[in-house]
Parts: sequence; C-alpha cells; structure tokens
Amino acid sequence: MSTEKQDASVQSDQQQGITNDDFGGIFDLTEEDISVDDGYGGERNPDFYGPSLKNKSVKEGYYKSKIRFVPNVNDKNLQIVPKFIYYLPDPDNAERSFYVDCPSNFHGKGSRGNILSTAFFHLKDSESKVIRDMAKDFFSRKRYYWSLIQVIIDTFEEEEEGKIKIFRFGKQVYDMLEREKTDDPKVGKKGIIPHDPFNGKEFVLWIEKKQINENRQIVSYEKSYFDDKLTSISFDKGETRLESNAENKKLIFNFLKKSSPDLSQCMPKEWDRQTEKKVIESVKSIIGDTGVFDVVYKKAYGDSAMYSPPVKEEEKEIAPAESTDSVKPEASKEQPEEKKESLEEKVAEPKAEAKTSTEGGEKKKDGEFDDLDNMNFDEIDK
Repeated sequence: MSTEKQDASVQSDQQQGITNDDFGGIFDLTEEDISVDDGYGGERNPDFYGPSLKNKSVKEGYYKSKIRFVPNVNDKNLQIVPKFIYYLPDPDNAERSFYVDCPSNFHGKGSRGNILSTAFFHLKDSESKVIRDMAKDFFSRKRYYWSLIQVIIDTFEEEEEGKIKIFRFGKQVYDMLEREKTDDPKVGKKGIIPHDPFNGKEFVLWIEKKQINENRQIVSYEKSYFDDKLTSISFDKGETRLESNAENKKLIFNFLKKSSPDLSQCMPKEWDRQTEKKVIESVKSIIGDTGVFDVVYKKAYGDSAMYSPPVKEEEKEIAPAESTDSVKPEASKEQPEEKKESLEEKVAEPKAEAKTSTEGGEKKKDGEFDDLDNMNFDEIDK
C-alpha cells in the first residue's frame, strides 16, 4: 500500500475516533514486537499446523504450501515464542518420542542444572564416535520457534485452508523472517514486518529431505521463500484483499480474536516431578550401561542412581522422596556377578530398529525430526 493511501487511512480512522490501541496494537507492530530475546509427543494438537513429508498425499518428495504470519491479538508482546527443547525416546512406549523444554529457558545461558546437559558434556568427547553421536542425537538441545500463521493454500491438508494455526519452525525459517525485517540500502531494500495484517508478505513453505552424508538425511526448509509483493490478509485464498480502513481493521481483529489458538501454550514449562522421572528413565535407557549412567546421575544430582530420583525442595511436603533406607544393603550385594559389557561394547553392536516419534501426530525415525538448522550440535551454550 502506498504512503498516500496509508496516510489517508490514518486520517479516516482519526475522524472516526478510532486508534490502533483499540485493536491491541496489532496494526502498529514494529520490528521489536516480532523480535526474539536472544537470551534464550503425543497426539496431534489441533491448534498446531503440521506439514509433513510423512503425509500420505506427498508423492513427489516435497511438501509445498502457502502460509502467512499473522499477529497475536491476545498479546502484542508475544508474537514469536523461542525456546530450547530436547527430543527423547519415551521409556514407557518404544514406538514414541516426547520432548521437554530445556531448563536453560528459565535459568539462563550456561545452566547445567539437568541430567540431559550433564549427559551431553560427559559423553560428547568420548573416543568412540558412536558415543559422541549418542550425545549429539539425544542430549543436545535444539532451538525452535512458534508463531501464529494463516494457512492460505495447502493441497495436502485442504481442511486447514483459511484457519489460524500455531506453526513451529527452526532457524532456517526464522532467519528468513529476520531478513525480511532488515533494510538493505545497497540494493534499495526496505525492511517490512511479515506479521503486518495489511502490509505483510505471504510465505511459500517448501519442505524436502536433504542428504547430508551417506548415513544422515534431514528435513530442509531452505527452498522456502517470501513473496515479493506486499499484501493484506485475505479470507478467500488471495482472491480479494482488504484495504486498510477502520471497518476492515475491526473485521480482521475480530476474525483473529475468534480464530487464533492460544500461543502462550508454547511458552517453556518447568519440569514437574513426573516429567523429571520420565527424563531420567529415558536417559537411563539411552545410555544402557548402568555404570556410565550412574556416573552421569551422580554428576547431575550428587546421589547414586541406585536411589530414587530427587524431589525438589518445594515438593517434599506433598511428595516426599523415598528414603535411601528403603534400599537394603543386602539387595545391592546380591547382584549377579556376570561380566558386564562396557558402553563402548554395547553401542558398537548392530543398532536396533530405529525408534519412532509421534510428535505432531506422525511417526519419525530418530534424526528425521532434525531440521537443517539443527545440524550444528556444537552450538550448545556458546
């Protein structure tokens, strides 16, 4: 929209006594509003958009759709949710994986207060490549972002078209968002706000597999791109566009207010006792070697893994930890004296069939949920 039209629109609104504050400020978004503070499974949730190469309709090896980033009318200051997460095999169901938020989301960069980061730093420098890969694949945190989008065209999931959904994406897509916001005087490019309801851009989402080496294949978003043309939100796949005026502002605001899922559900969540116990069991099953696991556990908690998982101070009154007295000395001496394999010997054997994940309602082989932006596993706490 031209500057003249924008000025005319503003003047019209003023004449009617309407300000952008009446709409939660979503028509006044700035670069800061959609910036991210750099300090920081189960069944498919219907609030989330889940494009996937696992979709049965995908025949040509790629998933292509068109979406549009839209503002969060419920909280102007929450347009993108960034956080670090871990993906882990579910100790209660070998066919599933689950994810947990990294405690560093709460305690800041450099936090070592969890058994997952402890396992990573304990195993990442092993002489065994298999053990080093274990550390990277399971115990390295990965960064993702969540934002509201409107699904414009999706021939694989047509029932999603027109709906407002929560979209999870990685660094590749996030970097594309940042580039759109940035001015480039050398080529006369002026930055825009992709989430803007009237002067944003639609985004072509292109997902395909990319071979990294003979043993690793990842999901890549690198062919995705923003349209060149500035457009407003459309309710009919782009057939008609809404002019910026008071009536249409009210129309868009009410539509987003009624149709938008709650983005705050993506905010990082601290581990409760049940989650922490599940994480510990998952780490134990991944490592396999009891001796090595015991070392990792003691580094994280200061106790032997022969005892119960710890309980946080504030939980002791309502959920007291089992006393270590309940572990009889005789029981610890009655262990079979059979020769135990070392961790190196165990992981050197042929790998078992890959576990799968149903995060997002689909099954994924280990490693296949990694986006291209997650390949730099050494980014941990730089």
